[in-house]
Amino acid sequence: MSRLVTASIVGAVDWLTNCPPSWREKARQDLLNQLGRVWVEPEAGSSLNLGRTFEDQVYKWAAKGAVDSGTEHFKWFVAECKGGVFQKTLKKIVTIGEQDYCLYGKADVWFPGVIKDIKTTKRWKGREGYLKGFQHKLYCYASGVDAFRYIAAEFEDKVERPQILQHYAVDYIVKDRVELGESVMQTIDAFLDALGRDPEFWALYTTKFSRF
Repeated sequence: MSRLVTASIVGAVDWLTNCPPSWREKARQDLLNQLGRVWVEPEAGSSLNLGRTFEDQVYKWAAKGAVDSGTEHFKWFVAECKGGVFQKTLKKIVTIGEQDYCLYGKADVWFPGVIKDIKTTKRWKGREGYLKGFQHKLYCYASGVDAFRYIAAEFEDKVERPQILQHYAVDYIVKDRVELGESVMQTIDAFLDALGRDPEFWALYTTKFSRF
């Protein structure tokens, strides 16, 4: 049976490795929850709930093909997603040593020539905040698509019904697929090494998380 690799779990390991000491305990528990497939209900008004609600509205209006209300920022998102395939499964099997690994993800919006991912934030940190991550590389490598675009909405902070302040597009283009594959495999090797150094993580990864 293949073992599962997702951008989310790789990101959780990276965050535990690099987060400030004051965040380490929470980062470890969050990783344990992911590995053990323990569902934790997001707090009301959390950024996670905001993101999910926003994505659902974008999908709804993009499927209709037009927006009859909403801000210019929201209309921009709908236009970006119109005509795409929502939540398309991306998957690729790779072998490391004698073990198969399933590289897996779901594209928010898939087009034949580009994958788009909807992000929400309450503090824009610049394009490098997205491009230093793993998701765009994993999705392009697994799908064979050479272009990836993060479409990000920056929302008001600390208000009950936040509105979009600004929207952004962050593009990634694959220039060399051999180089991309090497980069992806290096990231996976580091991810597996980090998990393997913690018996609790490794046990959950192999017995819980990879049962799909």
